[in-house]
Amino acid sequence: MLTTIILSCRGVSCATSSCLQRQEENDFAVQTFRLSLQSRGPFRCFVSAQHGDEALMYKVYELTTIFNALFWPLSTFCLSFVIIAILCTTDQCKVWSADALLIT
Repeated sequence: MLTTIILSCRGVSCATSSCLQRQEENDFAVQTFRLSLQSRGPFRCFVSAQHGDEALMYKVYELTTIFNALFWPLSTFCLSFVIIAILCTTDQCKVWSADALLIT
């Protein structure tokens, strides 16, 4: 099992210590990654205000992600509540009084 994991990691040239045990292979993987970044040219990244030496290549949460995570569940809840309130006021819960003997 462990041999399979190590061989599969070596196939994709990962640079983690559990995957590669030789420093030369780690250095080669880092150099390959560095060259691929340099060949792209300039790109946008997001620098931390507290830690100037740390940067993210991608934002974790975009504005659309936050909007979808908040808007759709809240709108579904509010719409469901409004529908139940309308049904309860128009029906005045008389529908369930016919079945009261069966429920109790």
